[in-house]
Amino acid sequence: MLFGEPRIYEAGKTYFDKAFIDCNIDYFGHAWNTETCEPINFYKEYNHKNLQQKLQNTYQTSNIVVSDYQQEFKKLASIHKNTPALAAPIARGIRLNQWRSFEKATKILNKINKDYDLIICTRYDIVYQPAPEILKRVIDIVNNAKNAVKNENIIVTDGSYSKNTNNISMQDLVFFGTKDGVIKFGKNFTRNRLKQMFIDVNHKVLLPTLNKVEQKL
Repeated sequence: MLFGEPRIYEAGKTYFDKAFIDCNIDYFGHAWNTETCEPINFYKEYNHKNLQQKLQNTYQTSNIVVSDYQQEFKKLASIHKNTPALAAPIARGIRLNQWRSFEKATKILNKINKDYDLIICTRYDIVYQPAPEILKRVIDIVNNAKNAVKNENIIVTDGSYSKNTNNISMQDLVFFGTKDGVIKFGKNFTRNRLKQMFIDVNHKVLLPTLNKVEQKL
């Protein structure tokens, strides 16, 4: 399951194929029609319909959808026009673009009438070359967790790459899950993220209204 900006997507497909040579793979997901790079501030915008066709051809699937980045976040920002401190970053997709793309990808997964041993969630620009025993180990971890808690909603992730302790970060490099788990994880992803951002920009106003337990939380 791929999401985010489609950086080096053709090269990424080559490495995915090499990494999972003995597996039956379905590719699906979501992408924005933009490509950016920090800190050099590189920016490129594509026609989202043309890019969608190229991605679908590259990954040999109709289950990849491309959205117009500017239109998407301009529409989201308009809902919060009465909170300028929130609307401004939303309009640029700041702190939200990966979350929104992941949610859209999970909705595509939800429409696929097929079971999978494992869902690998990652970006287009990740070079992923696991040894076969590593992939088997991940599948074993997920299956053991399912058996342990009698629950299909399992997500396995590392997250150790992130050193950000002052904000909720999205693990957007690579994580794994069951089909049910990934779909559940993505449900209301954007709404919940926006609620967290709303609290961030309004904490001085909100803090006096909270009791001691709520303030601690």
